[in-house]
Amino acid sequence: MPDASVPPLTADQTSTDDVRRVRVDLDRRFRGDISKLCAHAHRVSARYIQKLHLKFMPTTVPSSHARDRRRHRNAAASRIS
Repeated sequence: MPDASVPPLTADQTSTDDVRRVRVDLDRRFRGDISKLCAHAHRVSARYIQKLHLKFMPTTVPSSHARDRRRHRNAAASRIS
């Protein structure tokens, strides 16, 4: 619960410092390589979507891609043993 003595931040108060901090952090991590930055954003969003999916739809049928991967892995394991 927010503290009543502290007023909520407005868009003007959050924009400059927070955006600058995020830009500096991303610049340090990816050093201007936009493809690495995009890959990172894709991984983060995929993880978030996966967590939401598991939270709200935990009993879904596995996708055909995952099923095919399992079949391939099981077939390879049976050939080895």
